[in-house]
Amino acid sequence: MRHDDHGRRGDIQSRRPPDRDRKRRQDRAILGTPGRGSQAARSCSTLQRCILWCSIPGRIVATACSDGGVRLWDAKTGKQIGSPMGGTVPVIRVLFSPDGKTIASSGMDKSVRFWEVATGRQTGPPLLHSSYVAALAISPDGKIIASGGADKTLRIWDFLTRRPVGQPIIHSGPVLSAAFSPDGNTVLTGSDTAARAWDVATGRPVGAAFEHRARVDSVMFRPRRQVDSYRAVTTSWPESGMENSPCL
Repeated sequence: MRHDDHGRRGDIQSRRPPDRDRKRRQDRAILGTPGRGSQAARSCSTLQRCILWCSIPGRIVATACSDGGVRLWDAKTGKQIGSPMGGTVPVIRVLFSPDGKTIASSGMDKSVRFWEVATGRQTGPPLLHSSYVAALAISPDGKIIASGGADKTLRIWDFLTRRPVGQPIIHSGPVLSAAFSPDGNTVLTGSDTAARAWDVATGRPVGAAFEHRARVDSVMFRPRRQVDSYRAVTTSWPESGMENSPCL
């Protein structure tokens, strides 16, 4: 990984959400069509804390709730699609495969499970950890999936065979978030008060860690104007800052 801008990090911008907004996000999921003004609010049946993720823009929304259910919604009408998937153990993360046909979910049951969007059925064996799984990421080409959690490891798996790829990547604390670079060669993780990039092929760290003053709870890559150049974006709470770190 090469650093540009003489290795300097981007400016940290304050993005602290008001407490009322945080409470509202915990009580309900807001569903709507991206890019349009109308939104429909739908609460999970138990009013438990929900996390919202979108699949195909403007068509399908998925929520993962602490009641253990993974639910699909019509983004335009706000109506639930089919029955909840999952059980009674709280779900922490949920995301769609790039082709939109499969959902991966993880949570307090120490595993990653896969669901067929069309039928709601679980497919294949789960991916197992020794503690809860808080981080999930699927490579842009859909060939590999990364999972991490309280066992302080990030594990890379073959998406189709569900077999591990390489050795677990050890961290100093729980892995709370993960994201693949657009080319799929690098995976970014958030653990404790630092975010770090890793070479997918070797499992070795790439460059220096991006240090925060609080727990890093979200990471992502953002394309830059230059060809084949990206920025690593990391956030932490309660620091509530967004840092654009020059990367790749």
